[in-house]
Amino acid sequence: MGWVVAAPALLLAIGCLGLGMWAAERSERRRGRRSDRWFVLRGYPLVIVAIVLGALFVVPVSVSGSTVVRAAVWTVTLLLAGFGLVVLGRNLAGHDPAAVRIAERLSGDEPSRRLLTRWLQRVRWRRWLGGFLGVLLTLLLSGDGHGPGLLVLAFAGIMAGSLSAELHHWRRAGGGGARAADLADRRLGDYTVTGEQWLLGAVAAGSVVLLAADLAGVTPGATDRGPVWPWVACIVGVVAVVAGMQWRIVTRRRPALPAELRRADDLARRLAVSRGVAQPGLALGLALTAEASTSAGLRAVGGVCSLLAAGLWIGTRRLGLDKLLAAPALEPTPAAAGPAGA
Repeated sequence: MGWVVAAPALLLAIGCLGLGMWAAERSERRRGRRSDRWFVLRGYPLVIVAIVLGALFVVPVSVSGSTVVRAAVWTVTLLLAGFGLVVLGRNLAGHDPAAVRIAERLSGDEPSRRLLTRWLQRVRWRRWLGGFLGVLLTLLLSGDGHGPGLLVLAFAGIMAGSLSAELHHWRRAGGGGARAADLADRRLGDYTVTGEQWLLGAVAAGSVVLLAADLAGVTPGATDRGPVWPWVACIVGVVAVVAGMQWRIVTRRRPALPAELRRADDLARRLAVSRGVAQPGLALGLALTAEASTSAGLRAVGGVCSLLAAGLWIGTRRLGLDKLLAAPALEPTPAAAGPAGA
């Protein structure tokens, strides 16, 4: 008789997801910004709240045995779960009206706003999708308790989403004729944040020191989490990938653009180098350091690294740009007369 309950529940879940995707498409067609005001919680927080509250409500039911209490608890739980699935469907559809409002606070001219909006929508959605797939993968691999933790796989998914979003060149306008390239010299130091680069280097160096201490027998020794060296190799690899992607973002070619679009392009590159690549790489590096420390027997150090990684994710969630929504939009500025010289 399990299918009698499972089949309607599955259909209801699919219906909630479909409702969320339909609502996202409808809002995009209307270009509406007011329709999102009733979504106080979005994404993972809402799903987590639904799961936690559902668990807290359901557990006492098995003790009380009251039919009224049981009905009330399941009603609240199903409403929370359904609302969470609707929001999940909206996120899966890539609905991000906040990107338009953020672009209005980053630039004053319409062409730059469109360019920044496309970049924000692409990056924020792929980061979210990568993190969501990382959470699902954690649930699938959590059977034996020896695989990577939630933070590692979730941050790895966010990192993969960020990198995939940057594997993209600014598209040239269609049509024939000669094309001009922007030959301006761009250096990595002009786009990076010094503190982030130092922290990435410190994470890589600290992991190497941890490996050396483990090989020398200074640490308490390996645990059921396995040897230390695979984690250290992953940390060094993450830092190397971050450095390589940052270099590619800074040095990739672009056509000759008007002055305002050059400024928007430079701003997008700075955001990509720092918030799009360095920060998720640093969070993943800290999560991997936590696993390496736990494998070496330093559980306290691993706990601190996990807290630092989670705190960094909270501060940089959705590129950390949602705080700009409280600021006033910039006044529109007239577009430049023509493209810049090659």
